[in-house]
Amino acid sequence: MENKNIKSLANGIQVLLAIPHGRMVSVTELSRNLGITKGSISKILATFRSFGFVIQDEQTKKYSLGPALITLGYQALNQLDIRELAKPHMKHLTNRYNENSMLMVIQNEQAIVIEQSEASGPIKLTVKMGESHPLYCGAIPKLLLAFMPEEKIRSIVEKLEFKPLTENTIIEPEILYEKLIEIRKTGYSVSIEEMTEDAMAVAVPIKDVSGEVIAGLGISGPKNRMESHELESLVQDLLISAERISKELGAKA
Repeated sequence: MENKNIKSLANGIQVLLAIPHGRMVSVTELSRNLGITKGSISKILATFRSFGFVIQDEQTKKYSLGPALITLGYQALNQLDIRELAKPHMKHLTNRYNENSMLMVIQNEQAIVIEQSEASGPIKLTVKMGESHPLYCGAIPKLLLAFMPEEKIRSIVEKLEFKPLTENTIIEPEILYEKLIEIRKTGYSVSIEEMTEDAMAVAVPIKDVSGEVIAGLGISGPKNRMESHELESLVQDLLISAERISKELGAKA
C-alpha cells in the first residue's frame, strides 16, 4: 500500500513539473509525454485544481499552473539566503585557486560586496563587506550592468561620473557599451587593473527563478598570479559554481 501511495505521489509531481510555463496543456498531451494513463492524470489534475495548484480553461478544458504555486514559491524564496547558498561554492573556488572569491549585487546603482571568501596567502586583494563600487569598472560591476535591461543600462550610463582609478579604468561610455556587449556575448567578465593596480578579476552571473541576473560571482587576485591560472578553466569553474547556486535559487538549467 505504501509503495502504491509513493508511486501516486511521484506521478503527481511528474504531472505538475510537466505543465509548461506560459501555455496550457491537455490531459492527452500530458499522458503522451509522461506515459501515464489519461484517467490517472485526470484524477491528479482534479486534486491539484481543488488546491489551486492548477487551473482549467472551461472552454478548451486545458490546464495551466495555478496561483497557489506562486504563494508556495514566494514562501520558498523567502527562506533562501543567497549568501549562505554561495558560501560553500566560494570556499571551493578559493581553495582551488588560492585567490579571493566574492559575491556582489546591485544596490542604488552601485555594486555591493555582500560575501567573500579570502585566500590564505600573504599577498591577496582585500575588500570589505558592504564595500561599494561603480558599475563602469571591475569584473563583477560591469557584469551586473551588462545583464540589465537595455533601457536601464542607458539610464544608468547617462548618469555615471567616470573617474579614472587607474590607467586602465574605462572612462568613455562608448567603450563601456562595447565591453557590455562583449560580456553578454561571452557570458563572463574580465577586469585587468581597472580598479586597482596589479589586480585582475573574472566574474560570471548568478540567476534567480525568473532567469534574471541578480548577483555576480567572481575571483580576484594579483595580476601576475591570476594570469598564471588558465582563463578558460577559471571561467568554467566559475560558471559551474554559479549554475549550482542559481539552481538552488530555483533557476532552470
